[in-house]
Amino acid sequence: MTRWVALLPAGETAPYDAAGRVPGVSASSAAPDLPGSFGGTGATWDVTADQSPAVIAAGLGVPEPLDTVALVPVRSGAVPLSGPRVKRTLLLAVRPGTPDGLVARLEADLLAMPEHISTIRSWALSRVDQALTPSRWTHAWEQE
Repeated sequence: MTRWVALLPAGETAPYDAAGRVPGVSASSAAPDLPGSFGGTGATWDVTADQSPAVIAAGLGVPEPLDTVALVPVRSGAVPLSGPRVKRTLLLAVRPGTPDGLVARLEADLLAMPEHISTIRSWALSRVDQALTPSRWTHAWEQE
């Protein structure tokens, strides 16, 4: 199973949520971007599956994602939340050729944020699996 983040066009997200009932999909959650979101495409879809979100979307007969990244977890922290939540997903691109030490510093700084920002409850830092989804993005930071 692979965890994926997919950027969706604006529109109904319920069919993507329903993907959790598709064989080979263990989790699926989609929600529209909030007004004022920077760089949003309309909605974000988090899915854990043994196939790509594009394949799942095609099977559901819904528009395929505009951009998709497969995630390789670095570290995460989870706090059970009841009720509504606000999830933020930030896709980052580290320039090719950036020294490993600077990439490690970026990751360490991101991982330190929950210690300094008390409103970050659940969070995850992942690298993008370039073999599964060649992408300009190299990292994903997620927080609730």
